[in-house]
Formats: sequence, C-alpha cells, structure tokens
Amino acid sequence: MLLTLNTLSKVFALASFILSTLCLFAGSQKSIMQDASVMTIDTSGSEPISAIKSAKESNDTDLGLKDFYNVHVLAYCEGSFGDDGQHDVTRCSKRAAPFAFNPAKVLEFKNGFNVSDIDWPDTITDDFSVMEITTKAMSVLYIIGVAATGVTFLMEILLTQAGGRPSMMAHLFFTVLSFVCLGVSSSVASVIAVQFVDLINRHGKNYGIVAAGGSKFLTITWAAVVLLFFTVVISVITLPSSGSMSTSDKEVESQV
Repeated sequence: MLLTLNTLSKVFALASFILSTLCLFAGSQKSIMQDASVMTIDTSGSEPISAIKSAKESNDTDLGLKDFYNVHVLAYCEGSFGDDGQHDVTRCSKRAAPFAFNPAKVLEFKNGFNVSDIDWPDTITDDFSVMEITTKAMSVLYIIGVAATGVTFLMEILLTQAGGRPSMMAHLFFTVLSFVCLGVSSSVASVIAVQFVDLINRHGKNYGIVAAGGSKFLTITWAAVVLLFFTVVISVITLPSSGSMSTSDKEVESQV
C-alpha cells in the first residue's frame, strides 16, 4: 500500500511539474502554446483616428497596429488575423519577471504614433494599471510554484533511497509551498481570465475592443494544482509511516 502511494505521489508530482512549466513558458516564442494564454485582446475592430489613418493611407505601410495580443504569464505575443481567421503571431516580447501587460507601452506604433492615436479608451489603460501589481505578483508566485514543484519531484526520487521523517518533512514543506503558490497564482489567473476580461469587454464594447479568457490555460494550471493537492494528501498520509519505519531501523541498528 505504501509503495503504491509513493509511486502515485511521484507520478502526480512529475505531471504537475510538466503542466505548470508549460503554463509558465507558454508564449516565450511564437510557436510555443499561443492557445494557452491567460487572456487575448482583440484590437482588430479598433479604428485609428484621422491622424494615423491618413498616415497609413498616404504611406501604404504597416504602422504597427496589430489585430490581437496574447497575454501570458511572463510575456505577451502580438499578431494579425489571416484570411482563414487563424492567429498569425508575428512577435513575442522577451520573458520578464515580474511581468504585467501595459497597453500604454505595448501599443507604441511606428512613425511616432501611440495608443492615444487610436480609438482606445483610457478606462482600459486604467484597468491594467490597477491590476499591474497583482499580475506581477502572479508571475513571481508562478515561478516559485514551478521551482518548488520541481524540487518536490526530485525529493520524491531521493526519498526512495533516503527516507526517514526529516526527509519527509522537507518533502512535505516543498509540496505545500508549490501547492500554495500555484494555487494562489492560478486563482489570480482565473480572476483575470473571467472577471477582468468581463471588465475590459464592458469598457471596450463601444471601441471595437474585445477580450477573451484563456480557457486552455486555466484547464492546465488547475490540473497542476489538483495533482499537487493529491501529492500533499499522500505526503501527509505516508509521513507517520515513514516515522515508524525510521524508528524500527534505529531499533534494529541498536540490537546489532
């Protein structure tokens, strides 16, 4: 029974580490999990004001206004919609920690135009400013959670040969740490993908700006949290057993 639980704990820890790592590095490159963003902002319906429209018509060039922006944990990616409606990602920002999407900095176009030159409501910029600290905290907690999950899995392997209550207590600590960090960061991501997206849609409905939450990201990140919860439960269950085994080993050594 104990062997079965330990095996399950290893599987859960490894699966959680893989899933959370995918969420953390999604969007780090154009080809990496663009469909697993925390949220996507569709700006294709936002019309430029006369100044930028005239410049675009006269120069017949791309001024840098993109159709969509995928917001991830550590970066954002931008691109245009293809003829078939597919998302063609053209560029991703460098990974940063802490990270928060800032429209005022992102929407800086060519020829000196910026966010004030398109039909973009200040309320949305203010919304992102309010969420900036929370979003940055989410990215940092996610990094800590993924790192702690990796340590948890390594300790699962080491405990197979080491064992004993001290090792199990350390394992339980990292398991709980990873569960709490990923749980909190996933909760913040859920708020962003649901309530914050709804707020942006309400403020941008008259400006052609539409936001959508990342359902795939939420599915993956919460799956990682659930697996970590099972790992915590197994760690708590097996902790007394490890203590008993350690005591028995000491008794055997004293008899010898």
